[in-house]
Amino acid sequence: MNTQNISTQIRTLLDNNQVQEAMQLITRTKSETDQILNAQGVCLMRLGQTKDAVKVLRSLAFHGLPAIPSERPAVIQANYATALLLSGDNLQAIDIIRRLDDTQQPYVARLKQTLKNVKKGLGLWGRFLWAITLYPKAKITLDYAPGALL
Repeated sequence: MNTQNISTQIRTLLDNNQVQEAMQLITRTKSETDQILNAQGVCLMRLGQTKDAVKVLRSLAFHGLPAIPSERPAVIQANYATALLLSGDNLQAIDIIRRLDDTQQPYVARLKQTLKNVKKGLGLWGRFLWAITLYPKAKITLDYAPGALL
């Protein structure tokens, strides 16, 4: 079975909220393409295994380099930032999200809107601290399923 067919099956399973089944399919494929690793990170986030998701998505985002290359797909960077948010690492997550272009990727736009809502909910002092990149330490929650597929 080729990667495209597997990706389609994974997408269908996730669309039907069958995250565990999607994860089992990923495990059986033993493929390490960007699409499959990204899907694995998305599944891990949706299963609440955020530390494992951070590990998988960090290696995918950084691609063996000391910094995230700007040419890495925005959805990969956004998924890594989401895993960081869900793990409570707001500083690094928000920094990544702020640099992403949301015009081409609906998931990035949704993340940016989430951050705008969080900022809007802060008091005057909190918004001042946000402006100087002292983001709240409180866990930021999403009102939608975390992650997007390539």
